[in-house]
Amino acid sequence: MRKGITVPQKYAAAVREMVLIAAAVTGCALFDILNIGEGSLSLWRGIANAVPIYIFGKILLLLTNSIRAAALTVGVSCFLASVANYYVFLFRGRPVLPWDLEAMGTAASVMGGYSYEPTWQMGAAFLLLALFCLAVFRVRYKGGTRRSIRSAALSLLVIAGLTVLYALAVYPRLTDSLWDSGPIYEQEGVVAGFLSHCKYATYHKPARYSAKGCRDILDEVVIEEPDEAGVTAQNIIVVMNESFADLRVIGDFMPDGDYMPYVDSIADGENALRGNLHVSVFGGMTANTEFEALTGASGAYIPAVPYQTIVSRRIRSLADVLKEQGFYAEAFHPFYAANWNRDRVYPFLGFDRFLSVEGMDVADEDILRWCVSDYSDYQQIIRSYEENPADRFFLFNVTMQNHGGYADEFEGFESTVDLSDYGDFKEAEVYLTLVQESDRHLKRLIRYFSKVEEPTLICFFGDHQPYLGDEFLELLYGKSLDDLTMEEKRRQYITPIVLWSNYGLKEASLEQISPNYLSALILKEANLSMPAYESFLWQLYQEYPVISGTGILDKGGRHYKSPKEAGSELLTRYGWLQYDRLKNRRQSEG
Repeated sequence: MRKGITVPQKYAAAVREMVLIAAAVTGCALFDILNIGEGSLSLWRGIANAVPIYIFGKILLLLTNSIRAAALTVGVSCFLASVANYYVFLFRGRPVLPWDLEAMGTAASVMGGYSYEPTWQMGAAFLLLALFCLAVFRVRYKGGTRRSIRSAALSLLVIAGLTVLYALAVYPRLTDSLWDSGPIYEQEGVVAGFLSHCKYATYHKPARYSAKGCRDILDEVVIEEPDEAGVTAQNIIVVMNESFADLRVIGDFMPDGDYMPYVDSIADGENALRGNLHVSVFGGMTANTEFEALTGASGAYIPAVPYQTIVSRRIRSLADVLKEQGFYAEAFHPFYAANWNRDRVYPFLGFDRFLSVEGMDVADEDILRWCVSDYSDYQQIIRSYEENPADRFFLFNVTMQNHGGYADEFEGFESTVDLSDYGDFKEAEVYLTLVQESDRHLKRLIRYFSKVEEPTLICFFGDHQPYLGDEFLELLYGKSLDDLTMEEKRRQYITPIVLWSNYGLKEASLEQISPNYLSALILKEANLSMPAYESFLWQLYQEYPVISGTGILDKGGRHYKSPKEAGSELLTRYGWLQYDRLKNRRQSEG
């Protein structure tokens, strides 16, 4: 005789609903157990998280007509999703966001560089899942499960009704934050927090936008002309250095040691400028900063991961502008070509050539930890320059050396930074050691091009700060993360930018700038023609030096959370021009 609970046919429908509700509650509990933070869900927040899980289970039941398959799929899916969210938070300092689903291939390509240690919370969650699965297996239905057209129609009605009710009554009450999503997930719950950010995954047409209006705006722009008496760059090298950051911008505290002596030695002058780049991302999402720098678009307007969500056709970029002025445009990234879809994206952005690690002859000495070193990266830049087939050369480089995965030990790599006096911060020691290497080899790169006869411009910047754990952040801030002000949190979104030339620069300062202005900045300092769109950017920069996903900073030092809060017609026009460039299939000059 088989053990278990046999449900009579007349009660089967009611029991199936109870099992689905139990699956939804179990799913909520799994997420809550592994949600990093100390928050606990209220009854209202519990319902806000359970209803979407229930709807998911209801859809599975309708498709499979098996309550066992539906309930077990719900339970296992919630467990796996909660574990994935835990590790993403652990490694990146932020939870899983909707656009991360578009980047699963990229995530898989770099996941080997991290250390995955199970926790007691995972054990508790797995035990809860096992008990739930056991309970589901013990329930049997006398006579099996039958489904009529009437019951299927009723299920569809319930699914549709709950979805509409959630969208109208629950979703508008959910809070979100593009640049500080961790506390939102803790407050709202993982499922509700995830859903609250879905509205940012698509690029909506701005209010009152029209293509004719954009043409009128560009027609009115005062074009920034080159200086006829000035020197024009023949070589432009742009290096976006992975995770390169000056953590001293966070707080006064910084352990003893000189981690970037060369960058520190750069003072604003005739040949070099150093400033603060306000990026839209923290702990990851390299491609977002890259997209902003190349297209002049800002994270304040566009959805995250544009390489996955926007770039599916030709989009005008800095590469196009330079090619129109006689440059050969090359992109170089010493990792897999498919990473962030770059093999598909770079041709759409106008590059003549894309060199990835697959096209390099990589030896053991070229690897630092598990990544191609900056030394080897810069040697390839030099080779590309020397083999350049045109009179003018533009190279856009995304390095790899400082990528996350600081916890593991690698043969031949030893940290030169000791933070033991402050606590156990092994990951920070590894990271700061890598920064030292980046600083040293940047100096070598610039030293090489200082001996080149052709006028050469180098733009070097970090894509984002690394996430090195909450305890280390609190050490830098000198206070609990719970006590940070908005202004203090924004410091996590600042990286260094260095501009250097062997012929002299025009601008006196780069104190505050965001990546969307880099194309205009490069054209200005290279003494090249600036089309209407880039001229608009340059003039916008004078009024709003920072426009990023973390907010807006005007020339008077005032912060705004969004373009809407700033209430500026100039920012509205910028939103139109971005949409026109990225989504309008008409390819105009601007």
